[in-house]
Amino acid sequence: MSAWFSVLALLALFLTRSTQAQVEKTAPVLPAPISEPYLNESWGERDGLPGGPVQALWESNDGLLWVGSQYGLRIFDGKTFRIPEELADLKDESIEDIFTDGSGLLWMQGRKAIFSIQLRSDGVYEKSRFEGSNLAKDGLGWVWFKTGSEIRGRRGTMEASFPSEPASKSKSVGLKWDLWGGREGGVYRADDEGNLWRGTPQGWTQIPGPLAS
Repeated sequence: MSAWFSVLALLALFLTRSTQAQVEKTAPVLPAPISEPYLNESWGERDGLPGGPVQALWESNDGLLWVGSQYGLRIFDGKTFRIPEELADLKDESIEDIFTDGSGLLWMQGRKAIFSIQLRSDGVYEKSRFEGSNLAKDGLGWVWFKTGSEIRGRRGTMEASFPSEPASKSKSVGLKWDLWGGREGGVYRADDEGNLWRGTPQGWTQIPGPLAS
């Protein structure tokens, strides 16, 4: 009797382990939990964001996030949204674009003006204002914008300018409103006939071939 009991006990142990192994083999693999560096938060006006849609985001070299919305500018340090006293006049300014030029100077497209912002060594932001529109950046780090009858370019302390319209002996070339940055430097514009022009400090050059047939 004891011999049969031992055989049955060994058989039961074998079947239990086999079943366990089968369950482990067929058990679904659960996904790994999301790691801590991923944020799962949202912010709104109650957190200090201005109202309206966010139109521009830019992370500066010091790790701050510059947020431009339809109704104002804010700087986010990871905890709070704020606006420094020296930039208070941008608190309610519609900011459409934000980026840095090749020298690290911060540029913004406002409602009716262009702004450049630089952090001084004493920790205070220094702002410059330019009457202009159509802010664009090219592949060489130059920033370009239209002001009056000129296209102006800036890169740090370097400046350049050229007429906002190509010279034409006949009627004025009807240039469309948009400006584009180019990899070679300068800006690109298209006229009403679908011709592409490139503007550089040396003037405007028409690029052969129409954009549209």
